[in-house]
Amino acid sequence: MMRRLKPVICGLLVTALTMTRADARTGCAVTMLGSLPLRNDVLFLHVPVEIGSQTRDMIIDTGSEGSLITPKAADALHLSVDPHRRTVIHGPDGRSETVRNRIAPDLRLGQLDFGAWSFPLGILPNLPKSLEGLSGLIGADMMQDLALEFDAPRHRLRFWRYTPVAGGCNPIPLSARQGSPMGHAGSNSRPFGAACVSMSCLFLMASWAMR
Repeated sequence: MMRRLKPVICGLLVTALTMTRADARTGCAVTMLGSLPLRNDVLFLHVPVEIGSQTRDMIIDTGSEGSLITPKAADALHLSVDPHRRTVIHGPDGRSETVRNRIAPDLRLGQLDFGAWSFPLGILPNLPKSLEGLSGLIGADMMQDLALEFDAPRHRLRFWRYTPVAGGCNPIPLSARQGSPMGHAGSNSRPFGAACVSMSCLFLMASWAMR
């Protein structure tokens, strides 16, 4: 099986406010599924990921359609080759390549258990030397059924599930500005917007909420 992995506009809900149980304004039942420590190093947001008995740090990037693991990390973790899957990776420069996948036999993000997960091999480009030890990235393929809360002041990443009730959940409203989608949200009753393009969307919202 071959799958394609390429950048996508961030479509996951990013919220700066903690919500519990049900929100009558949106018609959603809200359940927090877990949380992780969140680190921000020179604009790279990363979290600890458990693979088997070892813990590795990976970038959270909802602007990537799929997750990946670096060849160095895959070798260090002794991950076996997935005989049934390859992945076409599209880089930010427009180039693409077909890579082999490696199988992580037991993958966890905090309280979330993903079981066995097939990672394509890929390089994290343009990392500063202080972050060269990062083992890969977690993309939208893992997060597609979840809402993420980037709590920058408390350095936590929380995972939520929204269940529609009484009419369904309302998405964050979007508008276009100079050809780019803009997400509109609020924090402490103050509205703000952010360009929803890869990680910039997430970081701008989290940074604004710290003020």
